[in-house]
Amino acid sequence: MAEMREGRNGGKLKSGNSKGGGRPKKVVNKLLDELKKSGFEPVTRSHVEELYTTMLNLDVPFLKEIAADESQSAITRIVARQLLHRDRGFAAVESVLDRVHGKAKQLTEITGKDGEALPPIQIIVKTNAPINTDD
Repeated sequence: MAEMREGRNGGKLKSGNSKGGGRPKKVVNKLLDELKKSGFEPVTRSHVEELYTTMLNLDVPFLKEIAADESQSAITRIVARQLLHRDRGFAAVESVLDRVHGKAKQLTEITGKDGEALPPIQIIVKTNAPINTDD
């Protein structure tokens, strides 16, 4: 049995090694532990990038094969289906490229009327303190 000791704020605490104590694991943590024990590991960013860029180079019949193959990973099948989709195919390609290579930088040039340079900004500070101009 665990001994009781005084806590730093005057309360009572159990001391010693208590088995099974502590906060229960969250459902996601339990699932992750089970998946790791079964041999599943997280996919790295480089694996995802390589998968995406390779799938963009596949022909349609092979993409259909991958999309229908239940032994493929979920992400592989989802990406294959999106690439094959008649209406969303281009958006899927664009999304994949943005994910892998990042969105293109968009430069914005700001000019004045008829392309002229903008006038300089003037900042005026008003103060009640006297200004020394004897310098």
